Amino acid sequence: MELSERLKSIKNKLEELRKKDKEMKIFGAGDDQFFGTIGHHYELNPVLSEEEILAVEKKLEIKLPEEYRAFIKELGNGGAGPAWGLFTLEKSYPEDEFLKDYPHFCSMTCDYGDDYANGIRGQKLKDPYYMEVVDGFGGFLKLSDYGHQMTAYMVVGGDQQVGKMWFLDEDGDQLKIAPMMKSGDDWQVSFLDWYEGWLEESFAELEKAK
Repeated sequence: MELSERLKSIKNKLEELRKKDKEMKIFGAGDDQFFGTIGHHYELNPVLSEEEILAVEKKLEIKLPEEYRAFIKELGNGGAGPAWGLFTLEKSYPEDEFLKDYPHFCSMTCDYGDDYANGIRGQKLKDPYYMEVVDGFGGFLKLSDYGHQMTAYMVVGGDQQVGKMWFLDEDGDQLKIAPMMKSGDDWQVSFLDWYEGWLEESFAELEKAK
């Protein structure tokens, strides 16, 4: 399926999910008075223009992965999505004060490349909850918050793993990471794989709750 067709399918599925989940039962969709959070209500934010995207790419010294770039340009810049929803592009990278000290943070080569990812894959096939303890690293954008210091990030720096999705656990004294996985030979999850996976899991959860 071509990228444009895939984006159209995602847009249709999101609209269908909004209609099916009128009570906002899916996590992150509705407001939570206990935590004081406002849900995404299955709404995407306005898209970004080509000029706005280019400005961020220049600032971070990166080229956004094709799937993500097309999503924020054609569907929406954050909003409805996995966990508490998608961050906007502007919220996905460190603040200016941090970037003054580490201007190449997002463009730097991610220390954990294809061989490293394959090694963790072997561990996760034995234990789905396995995560690797690592030192500090960069070359990524944070895209969503799962709570308890667990976030989803997408590699944007270097020449390996670009566009692939990983979990990052910052809860406690140690950083832990693990690549997101799906079945099959093309086992690593791209941005749209991750987003579509959330849509399908949400449909399944609503069906199960009937």
